[in-house]
This record gives sequence, structure tokens and C-alpha cells, in this order.
Amino acid sequence: MQGKGKKSTNLYLEILGLKEPVNKHDIKRAYRIQIKKWHPDTISESDERYKEATERCKLINEAYENLENYDSENIDSGIKKTSNEAEQKTKFSQEPGINRVRVKSSNIHSIGYDEKTKVLQIEFLNGGIYEYYDVPFEIYFKLINAKSKGRFASQHIYYNYRYRSTK
Repeated sequence: MQGKGKKSTNLYLEILGLKEPVNKHDIKRAYRIQIKKWHPDTISESDERYKEATERCKLINEAYENLENYDSENIDSGIKKTSNEAEQKTKFSQEPGINRVRVKSSNIHSIGYDEKTKVLQIEFLNGGIYEYYDVPFEIYFKLINAKSKGRFASQHIYYNYRYRSTK
């Protein structure tokens, strides 16, 4: 969410009927519930009610668009970070251009991407960190949104791009 402050995030969460802490699954579920409830095609009572539903739907869509990439420290883990994880986040955020995001995966701890250099950085649960070069943003985007990140990476990244171990 670029250029949006905490106040806007809370407003969008409120529109979807949510309160922090939330995760991406909660946001998607709340969006679907609200859209189903307020979709104009389901309203046939009156023109005024139809207009209200149309406006409400626009707000719900705007909220979802701004929250679908919502990033909170607890978004994927659902638990509070330990002090060791907080140290790692601080250590890695000092690397130029690459900010990794913790992901929920069986073998990947976090993923980062630098759009300028097209470097994809993957930290594995075993502590290994690899950088993959000349990776298009679309591949990074698909990896972040993949249901099985490990499977997607093995099929589309590991053997298709030059890499090096940074650890």
C-alpha cells in the first residue's frame, strides 16, 4: 500500500468489518462476505437502495484493492515474532534495495525482490540465502501469490535463473 497511512488502513479494515491483527485470508473472506451482501445485482427493493448498494460496493472494492497486499509483521505467521526473528529482520533490512517478506511455506522463510536490479532473494528455513538474477517482476509476483511457494519456485525459478548463495 503506497502512500496510505495507518488511518487509511484502519478505515479500509472497518469497511470490510475487520480489526487488526488480520491476515490475507481474513481480508479475502471479509471482502467476499461484504460483496455478496452489498452487490447491486442482489438488491431489487428500490432505486435508492440500489444506489446505496452501488456506492457501498465501490467502497468495498477500494478497500480490498488497498488491503490485498496488506503487510503487517504478523500477516503470514499469525504469531508474534520472537526476538531472534526481529533481529533477522533488522539485519536483512540493511541490505540495499531488497526488503524480504516472511512467507508461509514448508521450506522458504522469506522472499525479497529488487525491481531495479531484478534480483530475487530467497531465504530458506535452513538458513541458506540465495539470490537469483534477471528475474522478471511477474515471476516474483506469481511466487508471492502462489499457494505452494516451494513448488512454484522449483518449477519456475531454481533452474531457470543464474544464482549464488549469499550465506
